[in-house]
Amino acid sequence: MLSVKGLHIQFGNKVVIEQGDLVIQNGRLCLIQSPSGTGKSSIFELLSLNKLDLAESFQIDDQNIKASDEKAINELKLHDVAFVNQKAELLEHMSVKEQLEFSCKLNQNSSRKMNEIIKKLRLTKLKNKKIKKLSGGERQRVALASAFLKDARLLILDEPTAMQDDKNKKTIVSLIDEAVQQGKMVVVATHEHGYFHDYDEYTIDNKKLKVIQLKKANIEKEETNTRKAGQLSSIKSFLSKCYLVNFPVINTVYLLVFSISIALVIGMLSLGQGNVKEQTLNISDIYQTELFVTNPLPESPIGLDSERNLAISSDVIEKIKEVDHVLSVEPYLYLLSNPVYYVLTEDGVDSVRPSSHLIEAIQDNRVIAETSFEEIYSTQNVFGVEPYYAHQRLEDRCDEVNDAEGVYISRELADYLNIDNINGVSLHFQIGIYIGESPSAVLDENGNQTRLSRSGISVLTDLTYPIKGVLNENIVGNYGLMNQSDIYLSAQEIEKMQIEYQQKNQELLDVMSTEPAEYVTMNTTYPLMMCMKQGWQASAYVVNIDSPEAVDDVVRSITAIDSNLNATVTKAFANNGLEISQDAANTVKQTVYMYSVLIVLALLMGLTIMNYLMVRMRKKDLYYLQQNGLSDQDLTSIHSREYLWKFVISIPVTILFTYLIMRYLKSYVSYPISFGEDLIFLSVILYLIVFILTYCLYRLMFSKTRRSLFKKRRT
Repeated sequence: MLSVKGLHIQFGNKVVIEQGDLVIQNGRLCLIQSPSGTGKSSIFELLSLNKLDLAESFQIDDQNIKASDEKAINELKLHDVAFVNQKAELLEHMSVKEQLEFSCKLNQNSSRKMNEIIKKLRLTKLKNKKIKKLSGGERQRVALASAFLKDARLLILDEPTAMQDDKNKKTIVSLIDEAVQQGKMVVVATHEHGYFHDYDEYTIDNKKLKVIQLKKANIEKEETNTRKAGQLSSIKSFLSKCYLVNFPVINTVYLLVFSISIALVIGMLSLGQGNVKEQTLNISDIYQTELFVTNPLPESPIGLDSERNLAISSDVIEKIKEVDHVLSVEPYLYLLSNPVYYVLTEDGVDSVRPSSHLIEAIQDNRVIAETSFEEIYSTQNVFGVEPYYAHQRLEDRCDEVNDAEGVYISRELADYLNIDNINGVSLHFQIGIYIGESPSAVLDENGNQTRLSRSGISVLTDLTYPIKGVLNENIVGNYGLMNQSDIYLSAQEIEKMQIEYQQKNQELLDVMSTEPAEYVTMNTTYPLMMCMKQGWQASAYVVNIDSPEAVDDVVRSITAIDSNLNATVTKAFANNGLEISQDAANTVKQTVYMYSVLIVLALLMGLTIMNYLMVRMRKKDLYYLQQNGLSDQDLTSIHSREYLWKFVISIPVTILFTYLIMRYLKSYVSYPISFGEDLIFLSVILYLIVFILTYCLYRLMFSKTRRSLFKKRRT
């Protein structure tokens, strides 16, 4: 029996019910009739154990409800109280069948009884339909079916026959009568009392809850069925699996984003690990004792050579050679593509604009592969042939070296030309050779000189050299050419070639020296070649020293000789001319870690947004589950189990994407990458960290939403 005494309901300063007592007997139906706004809904909130402060005394059988703790209240809600309000609150994202299965599990009702209720309330065709897609009348019938299947001792039904046709109304009343016959306490708010028979009745009149009719219950109608309380663990497992299945889109996106992001980070770490090893072995030791000395123009990138940089005088070079710790000073001379090359014709000097710069692999006097630099560097404006020096020992960076003097090529170029075996293979290519230079002055709009510069005079030539070796790494512009270096030719050979081609083109140089051209810039015309000098002087030198410890002293000595010079340890440069690293390994690590952190941060942000959306979508579900006695810990456990399921499922998905990404990377890069024990350990740690962080963020949002709903319900 349920007993409420000292009922008092007030909203702000407005008193709705001053006083009243309420008794609901076992095996009796109690009707409460009153106009809207008189406190009926508040009475139901009290009876459903949500707002216990509305009465001085509240007792069910021998249990003092007001003195009970939250655990005891939740236990009653879970097994003994079923409440259907006018909103017909349900598990919005589940199917009708799943909703009813949940109600069955609360008190271990059989599927047979569930099927009987489904047939009686005409829900057969709705079994697989989502709750959120039901009409108002359909929702109400599902909510009533859930209440009857819960098999609770106390049924609280607010307008159960509203929005139903006559047949459904009679069925609902019949089910209510069955519950009464089983000894349950049933309280109904209705404006259709004509459908009901043999009931106790209360009404709200003049701010008082009054008894209209109260009969003594028949003792034989005491509840006789033996209910088995559902196992809470089974209920939580059921709900967590349902949530996993009933959010297919967002859960699939969640898993894909999580798995692909982790796989990308693992791929980047393995890529960086392989690159670090490659760069450390092949680059760092080469350039620690090498300085690159340039005479740059003010706007020229520091450390980069440019054909317009100023030449370094021979007197300065001789002084640098005398500096302590300096072993050698050699000019940096390179072969470079140009958009225009000069030729001598019958009519004088003319220019040639090649459509492409040919490059061919030749074996046994036949071409085995061909392309052009324009094809390789489709987005580049220049390419060149780099010099190499004896102290660099390029032969140590090759798996195989030929005895014949020739060119070294990068692994990427060898792969591009499908060169697997270099024996007997030569490289034929077209390139420009500088034979002269033209110092000039750049003027502003007022005709004032702003700086000195120079322009190179080059001729196009065809060169053929044996391939001496294939480098194990692709170095990007050691000295400043604005693209990856793919061909290396001895510095002595380049210097010898320039002298040779100056002699071959002496007539061209003589004509150009006597026929000045004009160049227009900033609306000002000025002579370009009146001061042309025959021969190309280096504007950069490679200085080899005896130890890394002497670098600072040598740099200070060089800048003391000429303050305009820039001396730095030789670095690698990216395609855009930006420095990659003096210490390649550290830069690769920093880059990999930076991008990995960015990916992880983006991942956390993306998952947090998805978690937020998921929690928002489940607000009504949380409200319903709280009403049915699931505690904060139970709700947290349900969603933690769901999250754990995601974690378990994401493991094979992540492994699959990691395999695919690693496979792609192995085919994309020229150096070997592997997935060693250290990387596996790091990947597991990363995986766990991301999982724990996203889970903690999810718990935080979930707890905040749950508390706000609980507070809202209690007020």
